[in-house]
Amino acid sequence: MSKAILNPKARDTVIQINTTLQMLVEKGLAIFYNEVRPINPADQYCQITWNNHVSGRSNAGGSLLKLEQYMHILKHNSYHCMLFDGSLIRVNFEFENNELLTQNLLWWPAPYCYVDLLQEGYAPVDLLLDFYGDPKWHESMIMRSPIRIDFDCKNNTATHPHSHMHIQNGETRINTENPICFNKFIEFIFRNFYPDYKIEFSKHDFINYKIPDMEKIIYNTSTVII
Repeated sequence: MSKAILNPKARDTVIQINTTLQMLVEKGLAIFYNEVRPINPADQYCQITWNNHVSGRSNAGGSLLKLEQYMHILKHNSYHCMLFDGSLIRVNFEFENNELLTQNLLWWPAPYCYVDLLQEGYAPVDLLLDFYGDPKWHESMIMRSPIRIDFDCKNNTATHPHSHMHIQNGETRINTENPICFNKFIEFIFRNFYPDYKIEFSKHDFINYKIPDMEKIIYNTSTVII
């Protein structure tokens, strides 16, 4: 007799992520992707994350704008998807008894404008090393901040909303009201940062998560609706 599924939302999230990553590649919006590793949704606790994930490493707020952080993620293959311009997507979800405990959704824009070379199959790490050594590096530099959307059910204060967005500064936390699914994140990134490329999802393509009960708090931060 099979075990009951304790985390069906986690199972659905894995399916959603892999399906959407494949779609991005098929549409030419991503160069390649790392498929999400299987989980056991019958476990009381389960985690969906990137390859070589170590808590606290390659994810600290103090590294949000550093070029070496982008290189670190590339070298360790610690991402789920590389978009057509070299930007990286990676996510982390933790579930327990079908409740979402934490999430981390990251878009790390490529610091250079080498789109054509990427499409021709050049290795991203080699391109970045060329970028470092190019005396005209400033002509290829693109100044874009990473976007990281977080949820943490155990950290909910006036200055640290349980659902928030990091942008430009690791200590900036803009209230985002609620956690979102992978497809909502991808829709948000393309709508705001790639407006020339259209991705359409229906309401059936999204997942709404159940979260633990938390105290109602008035936040001191700005708010953005995703």
